[in-house]
Amino acid sequence: MIFSTFLVCAYIILPVYTADLQATSYYWDSVSQNRLNTIVQNDPVLGAKENVVAQKPPKNLIFFIGDGMGITAVSAGRIYRGQKMNLENNQDPLNFEKFQSSCLVKTYCYDKHVTDSAAGAVALFSGQKVVHHTLGLDATITSNVSCENTEDKKLNNLISMLALNAGKSVGFVTTTRITHATPAALYANTVYRYSESDVDVQKENMTGCKDIASQLLDYPANQFQVLMGGGRSKLLPKEEGGSRGDHRNIMKEWQNLSGNRASITTRDELLNIDDKTEHLLGVFSDSHLMYAVNKSEEDTKTQPTLEEMTTAAIKVLSKNPKGYILMVEGGQIDLAEHDNKMRYALEELLEFDKAIGAAADIVNAGDDTLMLVTADHSHTLTMPGYLNRSESIFGSSIYDYGNIDNLPIASLMFANGPGGFQQSNATHVYRRTNLTEVNTEDIEYVSPAAVPLKSSTHSGEDVGLWAHGPYSRLFTGTIENTQVAFTVKYVLCLEQREANLCSLVERTNSQWGTATVGHSIGVLVFSILAAMFSFCSMILLAVQLLMKYRTQRVNEASSKECLRKF
Repeated sequence: MIFSTFLVCAYIILPVYTADLQATSYYWDSVSQNRLNTIVQNDPVLGAKENVVAQKPPKNLIFFIGDGMGITAVSAGRIYRGQKMNLENNQDPLNFEKFQSSCLVKTYCYDKHVTDSAAGAVALFSGQKVVHHTLGLDATITSNVSCENTEDKKLNNLISMLALNAGKSVGFVTTTRITHATPAALYANTVYRYSESDVDVQKENMTGCKDIASQLLDYPANQFQVLMGGGRSKLLPKEEGGSRGDHRNIMKEWQNLSGNRASITTRDELLNIDDKTEHLLGVFSDSHLMYAVNKSEEDTKTQPTLEEMTTAAIKVLSKNPKGYILMVEGGQIDLAEHDNKMRYALEELLEFDKAIGAAADIVNAGDDTLMLVTADHSHTLTMPGYLNRSESIFGSSIYDYGNIDNLPIASLMFANGPGGFQQSNATHVYRRTNLTEVNTEDIEYVSPAAVPLKSSTHSGEDVGLWAHGPYSRLFTGTIENTQVAFTVKYVLCLEQREANLCSLVERTNSQWGTATVGHSIGVLVFSILAAMFSFCSMILLAVQLLMKYRTQRVNEASSKECLRKF
């Protein structure tokens, strides 16, 4: 057994010895496996074998991502909803805050403490950290303008791919372009997330790169059964009102692929979709969908709500008896926060919450769907001061103690962004905006920011995750964003690993009530496998420390050589 363990470790270590361990899936799988083992072993309910037998693994996953929906945004959204609905308690929970389990999720990517949406989503969907601004490629890439020599760096561990391999249906809906970072993380591979069309690729002087829109025709996206959002301009040629320069109509090419496919552009078409439709592509705007609060009566005929897209997607995907994975993105939360426009952001957060509530109403009748709600990253939003609960979440007040400039403090502020200090035309001095002269209830109101920037940045703190359904208890404590994908694969049995939940349930069921010895052997085998993973992890970490030590010695030697030359 010891010899076999060393062989397994050697198999893992040798291919990555000369590479940065954190650039590989081996490293993150090991971290996730160890964390999952700890969660299961320490949980008094999940650790009991009778509960493993009693509860089947989930068949479906609905994965909600509130883009940029940090903890402060959730708190503000909860308050805004309570005030808007005149609730007796204006801190009543949002729909997803009522879920069975919750945890904190670390959001950093491979090379930065503060991630962008692309790297953040890839971690959530694949289980490994990747480089800022990249999609579908591991962290060993060496260029952000060339896709040449990246074939062996393409990820094949996305939950979308593994679900298709398992015979499940896959789909996504978003309020952004369907080629935008979060949805694209389910299917695209490129060194630069903004290469959404052929014109974008040319503009960035990228070599060997295939634009994201054209990858909708490739595996795995060509097998997705639902794709809905905005972004027609990236799919259509200029002569048909789009922005593509290669004269290709990606929507028509997609519709001509095999299977019963429907390509639609209006809400009315969505609400009257043929029940026989197997693959549905809905693109309802040239770019991102409009903010929900800005839609006119005419706009509502063209652009569906996120709730309507979500319920339609579930209807199409649930036809598959083997189950499905659906990703739902509230993408406009992030876009509004980049502009420091929190009323838009909170309206979009409530639209996102409505979609979650509608989905929960549909799937709660059964016990076969796991629902997850989280964010890919946070924003620099904060809720300072001591605002009275009776005052609007967009209000402000002068803090009586330690006040310096005698100007009000906004209840919602950003660390940076367009709401930064303004320069006086008379004195040319930068100072805070006097909020007594501003209508903070206006939909276009820009929240104050400490540092002026054209667009607010993301922030690096942990975000919340809320889980509901079978085995939602596995999401607990503080976890890596890579742990989310790993646990999804484990619970939905998407990878043929010995340690997945299906193999554990099957093994337990076959031995339950027949032979205590048989059960003991099963537990022993599982324990040995867990120990092997732990042992391999220790060796991997030791190798990493050795590599860092070796690099340090080389740097020291180089420094000494330079000093001798001087």
